[in-house]
Amino acid sequence: MRLYSVRKDGSTLRDHLIVAEESAGEPLFEEPEVPSAGEHLWFWFWDLDAGRGHDMGSPEPLTYMEILAWAGLRRLGPEPWATEALRQMEVAYRIEATPKQKNGKSEKNG
Repeated sequence: MRLYSVRKDGSTLRDHLIVAEESAGEPLFEEPEVPSAGEHLWFWFWDLDAGRGHDMGSPEPLTYMEILAWAGLRRLGPEPWATEALRQMEVAYRIEATPKQKNGKSEKNG
C-alpha cells in the first residue's frame, strides 16, 4: 500500500518503481486489482492519504472531520457507506504502514 503514499519530493514509491521498470525492461511490482465499482474509493483514499500527517514514521489517523473537509474541498458528497469504507481502508492501511515492534525496537528504525 505504500506504493501510493506521497513522499517529501512529491513523488510516490510507485513513480520510482515505474522509472526503474523502464530502465530494467521488466516488471518490478504488481499493482493490486481494484474492482471497477470500487475504483473511486481507491483514488479517494490515496487523495486523503496524501494530506495526512505522520508521527514517528507512522501515519496519523484520518478523522471524520478531515474526511468531511476533504469532501468539501473536492465538492464530493460521499454516502455514509462510502465514508465507512474509507475509514475501514484507513484502519487497514495504518496497521500495515505502522512499523512493527521487534525486541522493543521498530523494524524500520533498527
